Amino acid sequence: SQSSRSVMGEPNIVMPTNSTTVYDQLSHFFPLHYGEGRTVWVTEYETWGQKVAQKVAELIQQNPTRKIVVLTGTHGGAHGRRLFNRYGIRKIFGGYRERRFLSEDRTLHNTFPAPLYKVKIRDLTKLSNDKVTRILNRPNTDIIAGFCFSRNDIQLRRALNNLPPTTSYIGPPSP
Repeated sequence: SQSSRSVMGEPNIVMPTNSTTVYDQLSHFFPLHYGEGRTVWVTEYETWGQKVAQKVAELIQQNPTRKIVVLTGTHGGAHGRRLFNRYGIRKIFGGYRERRFLSEDRTLHNTFPAPLYKVKIRDLTKLSNDKVTRILNRPNTDIIAGFCFSRNDIQLRRALNNLPPTTSYIGPPSP
């Protein structure tokens, strides 16, 4: 039997700029449309809470009646595996869970310009593969995969019919 690595493929990893300012401007979410009325917003970049909040606000403004689910609470890995950091080095302590991100997104939730019941914040680290698939299959719902390199996340790619990997764009090293 083939390993999930060979079946799923590996994303390319590129550093598009040496400037953190330029990288911050490049970082964005984009839509993957699948099925009828289904959209998941993903990123090939590192991201942070304010970018997620901006995307939620944009989506509310575009369609105030549509529901939104934010998948959060985790570090994403450029290689598509959440147990690895952006350079492919295995994290030994703490795995990929990041309670701080979940807490940050829940705090931002209270600032969203919409009825709060329309926006759900979900801890991805507590969701089974089946539950993630069910969330992704909700009609008339925008899903925001609000973690770094979510476009190449293996769990999401599997749930989206084995979507092939693309490129992950890592930021410049910290000074």
